[in-house]
Amino acid sequence: MRAGVYLTITVAIVFALLGACAPGVATVEPTKPVPSVAPTAAPELAAPKIKRGGTLRLGYDRDYPTMDLHLSSMNLHCQWLIYNSLVTYNLDQGSGRWEVGPELVETWDFVDPVTLVLHLRRGVKFQDGSDFNAEVAKWNIERMKTHRQSYAKAQVKDIKSVDIIDPYTVKVNLFGPSAAQLVMLTRAAPDFVTGIVSKAAVEKLGDDEFGRKPVGTGPMQFVEWVTGDHVTVRKFDGYWEKGVDGQALPYLDGTVCRFKPDPTVALLEVRAENLDITIPVDPKDAAGLQADPNIVYLKLPYGQSRIIGMNPAAGPFANNLKLRQAVMHGVDRAAMAGTLLFGVGGPVYYYWLKGQPGYDETLPRYEYQPEKSKQLVTEAGLPAGIDVTFSLIYRPMDQRIAEMVQAMLKPAGIRLTLEALERVAWISKVKDKKYEMASWIFSFYPDPGMKLDQIGCDGPANWGGYCNKQFDECMTEGDRTLDRSKREEIYKRCQTIFYNDAYEMQVFTTPNSVAYRKYVNGLKNTWEQFDVRSVWLDK
Repeated sequence: MRAGVYLTITVAIVFALLGACAPGVATVEPTKPVPSVAPTAAPELAAPKIKRGGTLRLGYDRDYPTMDLHLSSMNLHCQWLIYNSLVTYNLDQGSGRWEVGPELVETWDFVDPVTLVLHLRRGVKFQDGSDFNAEVAKWNIERMKTHRQSYAKAQVKDIKSVDIIDPYTVKVNLFGPSAAQLVMLTRAAPDFVTGIVSKAAVEKLGDDEFGRKPVGTGPMQFVEWVTGDHVTVRKFDGYWEKGVDGQALPYLDGTVCRFKPDPTVALLEVRAENLDITIPVDPKDAAGLQADPNIVYLKLPYGQSRIIGMNPAAGPFANNLKLRQAVMHGVDRAAMAGTLLFGVGGPVYYYWLKGQPGYDETLPRYEYQPEKSKQLVTEAGLPAGIDVTFSLIYRPMDQRIAEMVQAMLKPAGIRLTLEALERVAWISKVKDKKYEMASWIFSFYPDPGMKLDQIGCDGPANWGGYCNKQFDECMTEGDRTLDRSKREEIYKRCQTIFYNDAYEMQVFTTPNSVAYRKYVNGLKNTWEQFDVRSVWLDK
């Protein structure tokens, strides 16, 4: 990642509850009331310019495993039109800082470092007519914690219990101080899935049917989901939030989210005005988009990283450290980034962002050393080499990555057979640890305390299945330590453990990006993804 990118990330990171932070980073004192931060409207949303009505046509490269947010591996754009989160993560236009802000929770107070009181918004209705209140909020958090299929468990892992104080106030009891808990209740990253679902609808329909007929408190309500093709939502007339024109949101009549696995095809649809917006954009198309007078190309200064992982539970890598190290030294990350990203992103060697507690470029990392890679294969007891199956999701970038890794590892004697799968089948295979090597996307979280979601033993987004109890204990210690200097040293120790195990490597990072027609207005972002809930069309 380039220096400018890292600098922007550094300014954006919020360490909730920390007693001391780097200059320019918002601080939340653990023993004082925490003020709410009102979302700041984008400058272009001045009331005279707003046009209501119309349907947004949005292209996205992934289908939904389920529309039940708690049981989904990630939140996608039509899902967040249906749901609200308890709190949000917004860029304050005045201060330039990212801050936790109100949504279904209006205000909150840390009574002490392990007791968080949430004051809920009154008068909020679900799309099925049921009420949002303290009972429903408590039920949602408990469902996130205890449901056997919940992908939100890691985000609420530090929550011990929830007590109802009155119909619109709940007390959240933490196991210990958590530097990241408030941010975890936002939708800052694509796999933050702590949105609030209708208790009444889940109990009436059951998990499976609710996953096909979701109900939330968001600005749009579910209409239909045609698997592999599209999701349609329409305006919810009972939505609680007001737009900048003083009327209830949303501005749009509806949204159609179309499944477009090939970003190049989706971009052609935008150019032809068959789509209004597409997410993400292939890096190779960035330069052309910037020269197009009819299209806006926008990228965030941070994004997602591509990961290559080796199965720690079974197969050729499970008990062969030298073979894993051969893979680590056999991949030229800089060459891959230069070839595939067209100057948009760059190689990555650590799981930490520059500016986060624990980031230290003096820590050990695996450099590209092809001769060493070849020697390690022999030392691994495989002088004739080895045949390995590489499982990937059937998407253009995934295919390109796999082909380059295949070519790079071949001289070392690691012969890859590429297995391209559609996303749901890939999830099933990798989660069941029936793979040998695989690639996936890793989200950069605002705080290191969240990383156990992805590389902890019980992390719901831990695609590779990496598990080291010593690492988990180290990471937990870091999250519960509020002194930044102490966190620095703890997280350096955690990274060394992860490096020595050598099961996963970051390859490169690509900033999240979007392309849309110039008549699309009001697009926002929440740390690592784009928010279309305030979009309106000037056409």
